[in-house]
Amino acid sequence: LPALPRLRISLTAKLDSIGGSTGDDTIAAVFSDTTADETWNITDTIDGGAGDADAINLSVINDGTGVTRTGQSSKNVEILNIQVIDADTAGTTVAFTTTSVVGETQVWARNGNVVGSNKDTLNVTGITDGAALGVESNSTNLNINFTTTGTAGSGDSITLNAIGANGAVTINDSSDGYATLNVATSGSKASFTSLSAGTDFRTLKVTGDQALSITGNLSSVTTIDASGSTGAVTLQANAGSTLAATGSSATSDVLTLNVANTVISGMSVSAFETVGLVVTQDVSVNSELFTGATVVSGGGDETKALTYTNVAAN
Repeated sequence: LPALPRLRISLTAKLDSIGGSTGDDTIAAVFSDTTADETWNITDTIDGGAGDADAINLSVINDGTGVTRTGQSSKNVEILNIQVIDADTAGTTVAFTTTSVVGETQVWARNGNVVGSNKDTLNVTGITDGAALGVESNSTNLNINFTTTGTAGSGDSITLNAIGANGAVTINDSSDGYATLNVATSGSKASFTSLSAGTDFRTLKVTGDQALSITGNLSSVTTIDASGSTGAVTLQANAGSTLAATGSSATSDVLTLNVANTVISGMSVSAFETVGLVVTQDVSVNSELFTGATVVSGGGDETKALTYTNVAAN
């Protein structure tokens, strides 16, 4: 069969009216704190047409004063890719309210760069509840916040596609966040300085074929399930009687546990080859809680004693 026609279009500073083809169209757009460089305007009309994977590739040029936009619209464009291009060392915010972007099924932050050591922030709000979210190879100094239109109880779970290194990522809805966050890795090792899904966030699931590393503590999480991942996971959580953590099918999973109690009991940890314990007091550890793991002290107050019970004989 002949290939479906598809369009490659760059918006202009003038009034644009885009009618999509029957194929997968790509539309290049620009937000900028320099008015002359801006191409996606409120008056533009964008219709992606009948394609299944039409995309808007949005470059946001931030020269240090920040960029805030709302009202830009499209319909029948399934993928919104956002790239933050930072050209100033000041820490500033880029904000886009996507309420008028209708029909998106994926929203991505891709290849964002930050100049200097100050952190920039990307806030994307008004995302259709149920759309898949994604991050790919953004500067670790770029904080990314996704907020969907989901309401309390309407969004029990959400998927975050993850490729490459990224900074702090927070996902929320219009109320209390998501109970379950599914992180799907692909392409290359995924990493985050921190990851959150709002106040209701309790379960982290990991799938995919790439390694995943989250530096920040998953302080609210009580269930970790990486059994669907063939890539190794490196995670940090709080030890507690309700914690259930399962590693991946790889052979180098690492779980660091922050220990607040003098006795570790009741929880279940399996398929993590290394479990690190960060202690601030003398702690008694039931070794049977860590199936197949080599338990080591992961830091904290090294003057405190770790006492192991139920240690299997060699």
